[in-house]
Amino acid sequence: MIIDLNQDGKLQGRSDSAEYHKLGQPFHVHGTTLEIASLSPDGLNLTLRHSKAKVAMKSFIAAGHPAPQFTAKDLQGKTIDLQAQAKESKYILLDFWASWCGPCKKEYPYLRRLHAQYQNHGLRIIGVNLDTKLEKAIEAANDEILDYAHVFDGKGWKNEIAQLYRVRGIPATFLLDQDLKIISKGLRGSALEKRMRALLGPGDEAAATAIEKEAQSRAKASSGGTSK
Repeated sequence: MIIDLNQDGKLQGRSDSAEYHKLGQPFHVHGTTLEIASLSPDGLNLTLRHSKAKVAMKSFIAAGHPAPQFTAKDLQGKTIDLQAQAKESKYILLDFWASWCGPCKKEYPYLRRLHAQYQNHGLRIIGVNLDTKLEKAIEAANDEILDYAHVFDGKGWKNEIAQLYRVRGIPATFLLDQDLKIISKGLRGSALEKRMRALLGPGDEAAATAIEKEAQSRAKASSGGTSK
């Protein structure tokens, strides 16, 4: 069921939209919680009734809207507070990934370069890992030199932060400003690099080059020292 929550005359039917609601579950619309009382077999007619369930209205996870705040544990069990991280940076990049995700691996070079290039120039990257085994997440982060904080709870696709941001596929990124407003979502690869350069300038390009050389050296060593 799709409800025009922001009353713009357009319905957003994606499963990760704030306007998408599963049939059979209570939903909240501007101060009122409702549920389906009856539904005709052909699905064309339904009756609603007030519900006593305590359900918050779904928020819009989109550019221009506030980002859901969270406090979670990282790979070492330390607490990551999104609001506290925002106070120490100009921008935060949330990257949802997993060690088994092929498309995620293609993003590793961009992410490690961005971290090296802008970690001292206003960018904080926070990975949100969707592995179920801690050792797999740690191994991937170490091997690929993704040396920034990563949220981990071992719940895979049911990761609490992934649920909060309604992530349905990975890699997924959300770029937030210092006020924790979503600037953009879905930026990857060179498009992400271009956006960060526009926001923060050149940063530390030497550090980005150095980290990539280190990654290439590790890759060469792991392959027995051969290269083409």
